[in-house]
Amino acid sequence: YVAGRALVEAMRSDLQTLAGSPAQLSEKLQDSDVDKFARQIGLSPREREVLLLLLDNQSMQQISENLFISLGTVKYHTHNVYQKAGVSDRTQLMVKFAASCGSLK
Repeated sequence: YVAGRALVEAMRSDLQTLAGSPAQLSEKLQDSDVDKFARQIGLSPREREVLLLLLDNQSMQQISENLFISLGTVKYHTHNVYQKAGVSDRTQLMVKFAASCGSLK
């Protein structure tokens, strides 16, 4: 768990370095890489929104508040994102996302 968490933080740091502030990160991801990845794995529009916030390292509670949906609905969409991406957790999702867009070296 600790190693996975460290990897997530390192990847988030790399993404922020590429994009700037967290707000700029969301904007850049939203405009290109997230859309491409979401299409590749067949996400619905709402699942794509959840994906963006997962990649922005927001907690389930934060995603719930930002999208005005229940925590259970966030968990449902997150499960669907993980299943469609063929991963079982956020760390694997971030690794797969980074590999698909080639933004991290």
